[in-house]
Amino acid sequence: MMQAQLAQGQAGSVAPLLAVRDVSVVFGGIVALNGVSFDMHKGKILGLIGPNGAGKTTLFNCLSRLYQPSKGDILLEGESILTRPATRSPKSASAAPSRTSHCFPISRCSTTSGSVPTPAPAATSSAIV
Repeated sequence: MMQAQLAQGQAGSVAPLLAVRDVSVVFGGIVALNGVSFDMHKGKILGLIGPNGAGKTTLFNCLSRLYQPSKGDILLEGESILTRPATRSPKSASAAPSRTSHCFPISRCSTTSGSVPTPAPAATSSAIV
């Protein structure tokens, strides 16, 4: 159950690109999300972390319109996406993985370092003698 109130935007008058407001999702009495709110501003990176079962995939499924929140609103450029019909276009489907654990090949997921791509060392012309 995700109950954390995430970082609330930036100071100033710039409207967020994405605003999640008090989103809750309940599945037959099981609370998956409880009052999740955050802002995401253009050009900024926002991370979403938490343990298994915290509601990360549920939140992404709400953002991609696979799930309808029980409460709250999701605004994209100031307009609610919840009033739009949920579509299954190739563009929206590619943004919504069915399970977050399938993002990386299973053979590399045995450790955290195996799941995080690491850049190769830069080639240099110098040699160590």
